[in-house]
Amino acid sequence: MPELESKWKPSPEIKTHRGDAIPSDLVFFTPPPQDLVNLRSAASNVKNGKVIQARNSMGLGLKIVCGTFLGFIGGLIACIPVALIFKYDTLIWIASLIVAVAIFVVILLMDFSTPATCNYVADNGITTNLFKKKPNLQKGIGLFLFHQADELRVVKSQLFTNGAYTKTNYIFEWQKANGETIFNLKGQYHSREDNPPPLDLYYFALAAEKTWSLFKFELIHQELKENGQVIFKLGNNDAIIIAQGYVELIQKGQSSRLDGNEIKQISLSGGVIQIIPKEVKSSGFLGFGSDGIWRIPYGAIANAKIFMLIFDMLINQK
Repeated sequence: MPELESKWKPSPEIKTHRGDAIPSDLVFFTPPPQDLVNLRSAASNVKNGKVIQARNSMGLGLKIVCGTFLGFIGGLIACIPVALIFKYDTLIWIASLIVAVAIFVVILLMDFSTPATCNYVADNGITTNLFKKKPNLQKGIGLFLFHQADELRVVKSQLFTNGAYTKTNYIFEWQKANGETIFNLKGQYHSREDNPPPLDLYYFALAAEKTWSLFKFELIHQELKENGQVIFKLGNNDAIIIAQGYVELIQKGQSSRLDGNEIKQISLSGGVIQIIPKEVKSSGFLGFGSDGIWRIPYGAIANAKIFMLIFDMLINQK
């Protein structure tokens, strides 16, 4: 990839998506589009004209090793049908060598490098730009304005191998009310403490969720004023309703309700929102658990961050 030049220089008040000062050597090869209003943060994975390679990107040495190994395996596999059909030793060796060389060359020519990326978060939307990649909102590339979607669902999962942490996968998916996906940001990082490197794309996703929540909060707050309650979808016709002074969970056609004065606290731990009553009691009703605590996966609630904001406003601060 040729050395990239910066086409935009951020003002001092613009920070990275993690909230740090933007390094002076960071390259923004595409300026923010004019459709974005009141830019909040920006970041790029290009420093001094060169892409910061991800931990799992494949360099030339690893390409050679993989190409040699896969070529050897492919050559052995090619031997079997040739040996069964023709039974000529020379032909077997020629066929296996051709397959091995072909696989080796393909591996060398494939581009496993991290693509150059720069992205922006503003009050009314976000944009991700990949160098020489066309916009594709389904793959999280291009301009996404918040008014295009109704809901955001966030799912994170930690992966372990033989009991040892390996990585965390995440997906932030914006959808219409009918479930159609409009835009998504997904990826992985290698930090059990949710503390990847400062310019990791995960911070872009977090900044996008925060700004989306502020944008959507005003609309949901207006709905609350008009209807006296707000409904957050859980999928499969299930929902959780927050109103002034109580919260109600509807699941499988049945409902359970907690008044504000019955609730001790709400917490988020391990990707699960817990609504804890003051009196813990044996329940099991609607799958809440024998202790009566409501446990709802963060990723199951549409606009989960807004849910927690509204809950705090109507229940905790009653």
